[in-house]
Amino acid sequence: MIKNLVWIIPFFGLYAIYKGFVVLLTEARGESIYELGILIPATIPSLIIYGFIFVLAGLALVCIPFLFRKIKF
Repeated sequence: MIKNLVWIIPFFGLYAIYKGFVVLLTEARGESIYELGILIPATIPSLIIYGFIFVLAGLALVCIPFLFRKIKF
């Protein structure tokens, strides 16, 4: 069961990376945007911080199968 789950998790990571780039490329300023269940104020620093957090979290989720392969449950 865990082996199957390990190969599904990277797809959530790719989705988080996609949403991170959407946040980083958002041009709306002064409003709020709703991404991944979080209401983000559309100011430049907030968009950059949240966008990079989403991208880094997505990269971590994509790398999980490779880490589990080295650990060998």
